[in-house]
Amino acid sequence: MNEINLVHLYPEILNLYADRGNLLTLQYYTKKMDMSLNIKNITLSEQFPEKCDLIFIGGGQDRDQEQVSHDLLRHKDVINHLVNKGVPVLAVCGGYQLFGKSYRTSKNKILEGIGIFDCVSVANYKTKHKRFIGDIIINTPNEIGQIIGFENHAASTFLGKNSEPFGFIEKGFGNNGVDKTEGAIYKNAVGTYLHGPILPRNEKLTLFLIQKAIEQKPNLLQKFINYHDQNVQRAFKSGKKFANKKYSFMKRVK
Repeated sequence: MNEINLVHLYPEILNLYADRGNLLTLQYYTKKMDMSLNIKNITLSEQFPEKCDLIFIGGGQDRDQEQVSHDLLRHKDVINHLVNKGVPVLAVCGGYQLFGKSYRTSKNKILEGIGIFDCVSVANYKTKHKRFIGDIIINTPNEIGQIIGFENHAASTFLGKNSEPFGFIEKGFGNNGVDKTEGAIYKNAVGTYLHGPILPRNEKLTLFLIQKAIEQKPNLLQKFINYHDQNVQRAFKSGKKFANKKYSFMKRVK
């Protein structure tokens, strides 16, 4: 069958930043390639499905992350195994934090992560009641190229020595507002603070995830095309232009 099996983790809980738009974008592009996207929603206490070509996890508030963090650890081994086999991941904001080693919440509670990314995240690092908010442009060191988006997070994320950033800041704050890095990438797993959602304006990232999801499926790989949508390209250019204007929304909130 011409089917990509996507596992969506905790969609009823980690859904703060219009993350459903990422799934709609993947559905749109796979349909253009005569494929179908089979989305399996996994909630608390459910088993991880046997078929998985792509993993997605969205963002939420601290209380939402506390709700899912212990349950997510049940899937730690299987997710690590899949990622090391090359299965792609898109982990956004709170999901990115939980796919790291740990996240310390605003109430100083340590949530253990599943360790896909060599990073730790800390809410309100050093200064209380501060958020990183605004339009953001990053440059990735791979075929994905330039990415635009919007960030809104209170936590600072610090990459370990074995971690590669998803990209480097051209404009915005990124992981911590200091070291000019944004997100993390390990094999084909991408963690990022960019949401709003990220995929509708970033065609190359969408195509990257789809291509990596079907690399082990020869019948689908031959269907893959570098499909280019003019509306998406216009949205990217418009977003980049706005982000570069002096009045673009970008500030640290105290």
